[in-house]
Amino acid sequence: MSSILLATLPSLAPPHFLESIIVHAASHSTTRLIIVLFSRHFNVDAHLDTFSELQAVSHTQCWDIVQRILTFTYVQATKVAWQMNNVLMPIDVLLKGFNEDLDPNLGVGLDICYRVSGGYHVFSSLFNNKN
Repeated sequence: MSSILLATLPSLAPPHFLESIIVHAASHSTTRLIIVLFSRHFNVDAHLDTFSELQAVSHTQCWDIVQRILTFTYVQATKVAWQMNNVLMPIDVLLKGFNEDLDPNLGVGLDICYRVSGGYHVFSSLFNNKN
C-alpha cells in the first residue's frame, strides 16, 4: 500500500499537530509514503504574492528551520516503518509553497491520500489508479 499525506503548516514550527496522522499514514503504508507540507512561507516568487515577502523563507537561507521541520516529519514516519520491520520503505517529504504546482505524476500508483487542513484530519480516500 502506498500513500500520500498532504498537509498545511500554519507556521514554521515543527508540525507536532501532525504526529498522529503521520503515524497513521506510515502504519498503513507498506511500499511508499510521500508527505507534502504546504506553507505560504515556502511560496516561490513571494514578491508577487499578497503575503508579505518578509514571511517567505528560502529553504537554504533558513536551513535550521527547514531542518527542524524535516527532521520531525521523517522521525515520526521512519519510527513507524522501523517498528513494522519495514526500514527500507521509501519516505519522501516535500516542502511546497501554496503557489507551486505538484508534479502531475506524483500520485501515480498511490493507493491512499490523506489530507490535513487547519490541523484536522479531513479525509482519506482510496485512489483508483494502479498506473
